[in-house]
Amino acid sequence: MLNAVLLLLIFYGCAPKKTDVRMDNDYSLDDSAPADVTTKSVKLKPSWQVEKTAIVERTSLPISVKVGRGRNRFKSVPILASNPPESKIDINSGPCKFSIKTSTLQVEQFIFTGEWIKLREALPSGYIIKTPRKKKLFFRLTTGLRVDINPKIRPTCYKFLKGKKFYVGSIGINRSKIAMTPSSGSPRVKAFMMKPMPELKKVFLNWPKTNTMPILEDDMELPFVLNSPIYGCQPQKNGFYYLSFSPLLSKYQ
Repeated sequence: MLNAVLLLLIFYGCAPKKTDVRMDNDYSLDDSAPADVTTKSVKLKPSWQVEKTAIVERTSLPISVKVGRGRNRFKSVPILASNPPESKIDINSGPCKFSIKTSTLQVEQFIFTGEWIKLREALPSGYIIKTPRKKKLFFRLTTGLRVDINPKIRPTCYKFLKGKKFYVGSIGINRSKIAMTPSSGSPRVKAFMMKPMPELKKVFLNWPKTNTMPILEDDMELPFVLNSPIYGCQPQKNGFYYLSFSPLLSKYQ
């Protein structure tokens, strides 16, 4: 009998104890599943014409916003909310002509507490932001860049640029536009741009001899990524919206 008691004490003494886990620092606005959208996420097809950047893995779009008891009455996702147009800049370098284009888009969410604090980085595609009425929302658009060269002149470009690195110019997306596209029955909400504007970034083209395509780098030799200004909106009434974007590249010498 004594041996049996000792065995029970040993068993319960060694058994793992349950621990209550508390999520005290939960700053999320929405814990719901991704929205049921009717268009596919934007994906770049692998090709020698597309350079690899820091954020080409996935897109944030589409992103929707549910204000109060607003209902989704969209029959399909607006095109600018799921597949915005590319913006490009044409570059001439001797006998070589190529284009620099916007790549995968990602959306970041901010709050303002006397200074800008990033609330969410790279929102997942299909995410629904739930917010009460009259609450201010702030977003920023982030994009990588890719190089596009006509296959017919690619050998010429390679011979002329291989092993070289040169300054392309200062590039930004400060003139990009954002909109809150309302569903049927939702009131219109105006998006506004916050200041200060992000600084333009110097972009360099580097074509290593072993690469089939050139690489775009910043002045720190890191993959080139651009940030838009921070945009804000303050919905006053219940509604359902999609964030729609029109990225616009601008080049300065």
